Amino acid sequence: MIINLNIGLMKKLFTLLLLFSALSVFIACSSDDDGSPAGDIIGTWEYHRVGGFVNGNEVLIPWEHECLNEKDRIEFRSDNTMRIYEYWDDCSQDFDQGTWSLNGNTLTTNVDGYTQESEIVTLTETTLKLKFDEANTDIALMEFKRR
Repeated sequence: MIINLNIGLMKKLFTLLLLFSALSVFIACSSDDDGSPAGDIIGTWEYHRVGGFVNGNEVLIPWEHECLNEKDRIEFRSDNTMRIYEYWDDCSQDFDQGTWSLNGNTLTTNVDGYTQESEIVTLTETTLKLKFDEANTDIALMEFKRR
């Protein structure tokens, strides 16, 4: 199986996913042990790597930040709102916002009325990795680094 890892296309697809589903990401304010990831999702996360699976193996490639002065990022806020900042090659900014919630290791985001669920694969002090199952056919991964 051969994958065409076209960064521009992947960025546009992921941008659409973000804009319509507010990924961005997390800890519930509960003292109950609900199976939530060990890390704290609240904060600002820069896009780091994107990819998927080939023959069952994870394949990630670096995220291409188009603007030299700014990095694409998601901010998860403690009031369960999120902000998405993306920059183009001329450093013009696309901005969107939405809401997020966390149930166990399932992150649910809502941007512009579009709800998206993703699985938190990794959540540490420095790394957030999300897995998306698009239409039950394509599995995508997105990795972020804490800013």
